[in-house]
Amino acid sequence: MKKLFVSALIVMFIITACKPGGSAADAAVAALEATRSAQNAAATAKAQAPTAEPPTAAPTEVPATLAPTETATTVPTPTEVPTVKATTNSNANCRFGPDKVFALVELLDTGTSALVIGQYTANGQWWKVRTDKGSECWVLGSNVSITGDTNLVAGLESPPTPTPVPPPSWAGYWTTRCSTQPNNPDGSSQVNTVLFKQKGDYVTAYFTCGGWNIGINGTVSADGMSMSGQLSYGGTPYVLRLIRVPGNINQFQGKFYDASNPGKDGGFCGGMSGSEPPSPCRW
Repeated sequence: MKKLFVSALIVMFIITACKPGGSAADAAVAALEATRSAQNAAATAKAQAPTAEPPTAAPTEVPATLAPTETATTVPTPTEVPTVKATTNSNANCRFGPDKVFALVELLDTGTSALVIGQYTANGQWWKVRTDKGSECWVLGSNVSITGDTNLVAGLESPPTPTPVPPPSWAGYWTTRCSTQPNNPDGSSQVNTVLFKQKGDYVTAYFTCGGWNIGINGTVSADGMSMSGQLSYGGTPYVLRLIRVPGNINQFQGKFYDASNPGKDGGFCGGMSGSEPPSPCRW
């Protein structure tokens, strides 16, 4: 403000000095008015000047929400289901369903083991198994011993019951092949025509094979698809198992063997009504 007053006096002295006939008093008055004018102008300018905003503090930066830390999830290893097996206590029929009315799928010799894959829910008396041959069939519980945790075995329903049909008869003339050498049951077979006689479920036959007298007697299953019994070869008894070929009841495959001497066995098969003995002969 002092600088403004002094500047106004100087300006007024100069103007007065330059003005013709001007006096010193006039110059002082003029200088005073100029000072007041300058003061008023400065006050007006100050009033009109925008009031400076106080500095605004920079907003505190909010940290971004941290992504949740991923927790490593351990995938549990599936518990391995213990194997449940059925082992035959005696020669057993394995069928398409849990009843004797179902057709035969496979014959299981004594001591044969198969993987259990199901149990008949209606009565629990039949087990569904998968054999070493890949067949899936049903075996009666009284014919097998079960090992493993049966609580892990799935309950299964029965397939539709087939329409009952009369069992095929074994009676009649069969063209047969019979082994003559126990150590070569397939390569040593001899062809014969053999008459089978059947009374009820009991079957007998007598013939000659390789110069030896052969006698057969056995019991036929309820569906007529298999026969179990004995074959006497030159006076030596052998276990006999015969089964009709699925899809052709006019053929059967079979084997006879010495239960006490596993290496001493043979093949026996046949065909009738125009069907030749099947190949392989021994199942």
